[in-house]
Amino acid sequence: MSKVVIGDYIVDFNAHSMFSADNELTVEPKVIEVLCYLILQRERFVSLSELHENVWAGRVVTDTAVRKTISKLRQLLNDTDAENPQFIKSQMKRGYQFICPVRPLTEDCAQPVAGLTHAATNKISGVVATAYSTRVKALLIGLPLLLISVVYLTFIRSEPEPVSLVEIDTLLSIPGQKRSLTVSQDGRYQAFVAKVDERRNWELFLYDSKLGQLQKITTPDGDSRFVSFIANDTKLVYVVYNNAQAYLYTQQLSDLTEPAVLLPTPDYPLVYAPLALADNQLLIAAGQELSGSIHYYIYDMLQHSFEQFTYSDREKIQDAFASISPDQKTVALGRGDLKGKKVSLQLYRLADKTLLAEYPLQNDLTDFMVSWVDNTTLLVRMRSIHQLIRITDGARQHLTVEPHSLQEFHFSSTGDLYALDNQKQERKIFQAAWPMKDSFYKNFQFGPEVTAAWFSADSSYLWLRTLEDKTYRLYRFYPANNERQLVLTSTDYLYISDQSAKGEWLLLKRGNHYEIYNTVTAQTVTVTISTQDVQSASFTLDEQAVIFSEKVQTRWQTKRFDLRTKKQELLLADYQYLAEFSDGYVAATPKGEVWLLDKLLKRRQFLSTLSLIEYSYDLRVENNQLILITRDLGGDWILSNINLTTLEKWQRNIPYFNFSLTYSIDANAENLIYRTSERKENQLVRYGYNFGYNFVR
Repeated sequence: MSKVVIGDYIVDFNAHSMFSADNELTVEPKVIEVLCYLILQRERFVSLSELHENVWAGRVVTDTAVRKTISKLRQLLNDTDAENPQFIKSQMKRGYQFICPVRPLTEDCAQPVAGLTHAATNKISGVVATAYSTRVKALLIGLPLLLISVVYLTFIRSEPEPVSLVEIDTLLSIPGQKRSLTVSQDGRYQAFVAKVDERRNWELFLYDSKLGQLQKITTPDGDSRFVSFIANDTKLVYVVYNNAQAYLYTQQLSDLTEPAVLLPTPDYPLVYAPLALADNQLLIAAGQELSGSIHYYIYDMLQHSFEQFTYSDREKIQDAFASISPDQKTVALGRGDLKGKKVSLQLYRLADKTLLAEYPLQNDLTDFMVSWVDNTTLLVRMRSIHQLIRITDGARQHLTVEPHSLQEFHFSSTGDLYALDNQKQERKIFQAAWPMKDSFYKNFQFGPEVTAAWFSADSSYLWLRTLEDKTYRLYRFYPANNERQLVLTSTDYLYISDQSAKGEWLLLKRGNHYEIYNTVTAQTVTVTISTQDVQSASFTLDEQAVIFSEKVQTRWQTKRFDLRTKKQELLLADYQYLAEFSDGYVAATPKGEVWLLDKLLKRRQFLSTLSLIEYSYDLRVENNQLILITRDLGGDWILSNINLTTLEKWQRNIPYFNFSLTYSIDANAENLIYRTSERKENQLVRYGYNFGYNFVR
């Protein structure tokens, strides 16, 4: 799709030009580039940072410059009514989305814009447009206006309605989380790992959809993770993690009582997602450390040797979710850039490891999934967005999925689509001891309007945040009598980042800026302004200042806001987190290195490395304890606590759906309040579809 119709305009992607009813428009290059990018990504919001990376790639520009370009584009489109946009919708913290219907302009279609001049038509479609213009003139002689409209609408080919995936059969419905779905070639068997009980490890299951029988497979000690059918569906290969070490096993399916066979992988402590190849070979991802580079290798199950399949000369590149085409000729996988925080789709020829194509997928590190529909088409999920992608040119078609979005999915050789769905469950708020060595001891029975809870400096009440009628409200909540006392309302997002020792001051993130709210006088002090890209703010120990981190263009730095002078000053460059404790500071770099600093902000000791597999982690300091929340490659949460005096470390993994970054640690670092993630359970389902490919470039 090189030319499209939007409203009363034509956009030519190849020529980077734009036409109205009068003639070709004079458009600045960056304005048309932004327009083209927003049209191509119209299924979602596009952030400022994404426009930086994709339209101004390699150039350093300010957010203000990007916003000015958007403003020029809106003026060009006469789309200046912010309350009722016709082309470009904006939303705080999410960015911009193109909302006008888009129709492809084909060579045999009628004049796409009412009143388009013959000269402008020639510029767009050349000889074809000239010939068609002659035909239209002949047709219009003596015809009524109604017939003109009919001819016009007949020749315009509207963009097709999105294709749907519809659940047609729930194959298996049992409690708990399920992952790593694999399907036998004929579709009869499905294998997956599941955590059916919080007190048990991830376990391996085999389901016979013909007989409706589910069987748990006995595996060596540890968490079973990645599983796949191999050897013409006569065996399973899977990974077991035990004490952060991966072990690779095979299991004969003809006799599940036989013990698993260990396949040595001494060169790589981390292995993931094995896939069957011919001649006793596997395609398998492997690496040395969780936050380092991970690439795919061809593993010989007889020689126990690795031959590298994917490469990169850059650091922190992780390849994941590989899928092999039905004809066994092409490998599709996602390449995550941990530094650049983006994911691309790569296509390789299996025979000689040649990179055939690379297409952008998403500008963050949230989860995705890839599976082949046929030898030329992929079904891809990016967060909750589902698309078909044509591998020859990267063209896409949006899909709707009903009633639940997919989490993982595979096609059998007969074309059946099997999936683990994503069923949304009500989020819950719990209280537990910290460190969280056991389960929760209190389940708060708040209503669905309560979206967060925090400890307060006064043990008699908690802070509650609600979302009611699109308005955030902050309450004091007294558990003794179940009473709520309203403190603050806001149309912008509210989050308590820190509070003073006596509880008089709250350090709030409101919208995209930080402010201090005095709960006694209801007065506020602005710490940062909305144009600053900031995160992770906290009070200093003397409560005379706030320390926060700010991203300026592409680099992070930490700053200090003085409450007396009301001024900001630079503390450290190239750090993304900084917090004070009694004997110095804790700091984290954008690469995920966590350091202990002395009072002069000099490095004293290395503490830990954060897993940046997902752009979802949090650090905070309470009572000389460093709390770290991050995620592992399997998506589970890693909860850690480091005593900054003794350097004693505690760590525990929590299933993804059982925790979230909406949590609070009390001032003594002895108790935890946390909220579960939105999706809690999934089931094994079969989906129906009827793909009539109508790809959009």
